[in-house]
Amino acid sequence: SNSLATVIAYVEWFVELNKTTKHDLYFLNVPAPTYQSENSRELNRLVQTTVSQFNAALSVEIQNTRFVLVDIYETTNDGSGFSNKRFHLDQVHLSPSALSVIEKKLNNAD
Repeated sequence: SNSLATVIAYVEWFVELNKTTKHDLYFLNVPAPTYQSENSRELNRLVQTTVSQFNAALSVEIQNTRFVLVDIYETTNDGSGFSNKRFHLDQVHLSPSALSVIEKKLNNAD
């Protein structure tokens, strides 16, 4: 699909750019989206599916590199693919409380 090709190209761009510098790169995936009641059920499901598919593709592509994936999706997911609202500041942005989770994941990635 086009979205998979986009993720592959995105990761490959970093692989090429990093060939000479050999930096340790960390990628944060997309957090689970909040269910927005002002949107239709179908639109909410489309957003949830897109985020889930993007994250799955990113995970596969990162595994083929020496980069590290920091999985914030798993932490924010309520089990249905939508936000558990524990780490969102509003309907879109993560709150500062997510930083401690990200920091813990980074420390365990080493």
